[in-house]
Amino acid sequence: MFRWLKRARSFPPFSAANPGRGVLFRAGFSRAEQQWSEEGNVLDAFAAALGPLGIAFERSADRLTFANGLIARPQFVNLVPQDDGSVRTATTIEINHATLCPAGLFEYQYASGATIAASMQSAFASWAETDLPVLLDALLDKPERCTTVVKDVTVKKTQTVRRRQILFGPTLHMAAEAAVEAGVGHDFCPCCLFTNCADAFVGHVGPDEFYGLRLFASRDQQGTIDGDCRINGVGFPAGRKALMKYAATWPDRGFEFRKQFVAIRTLPDK
Repeated sequence: MFRWLKRARSFPPFSAANPGRGVLFRAGFSRAEQQWSEEGNVLDAFAAALGPLGIAFERSADRLTFANGLIARPQFVNLVPQDDGSVRTATTIEINHATLCPAGLFEYQYASGATIAASMQSAFASWAETDLPVLLDALLDKPERCTTVVKDVTVKKTQTVRRRQILFGPTLHMAAEAAVEAGVGHDFCPCCLFTNCADAFVGHVGPDEFYGLRLFASRDQQGTIDGDCRINGVGFPAGRKALMKYAATWPDRGFEFRKQFVAIRTLPDK
């Protein structure tokens, strides 16, 4: 049972595809003869996850604003009780910046925990590890945290060159077997997910817009392949198809997944 509480007024508006329901939540649970409820504010879990990182921010009613002007607005989406008594939560974080992405972009976070708050804090901590470094570097003249590649794109109408930078965020990688056989090739580097699927993203390298790409691919013990690709929070089927095709080429290491957040931005003229 859920009862959504009043959402704080926010500006700018959330992305149309963002399924978030607000920062305040209340949920009721029942199991056997036991009944209880949990309620809270998503921002509490978000701030708790960021606190240990030493990153300065200001908290408002529905957002955190970083010193560089980056605005992050988390929202609760849903939860699923688990058989062991824990809960699995889904949240989103909407990102806005006056010059980088004024229209906004968002990403999903999923995690499990003993309580709703613990689950969300775990999800936000993972976001801070993988996505936030990319967004912070995207606002610097010289990125400090991410591996980068610059591609020069000729604009046909003006015959000028647009310098597009690709920022590769930290990777999440898990495999049942720890290493590939000697001589097979390198295991997994920060650019692998993108460069092995680059043809799918040609249409996003050329334009002047800022794009945040969620890349995920997996293969289970039976060889079943899956993938997920989102651009600014919206599903991108061509990217998913390319990621699954790439996963089919991995050496057999049992269950394996690879996940990363990548950004594409335009650099100022030299």
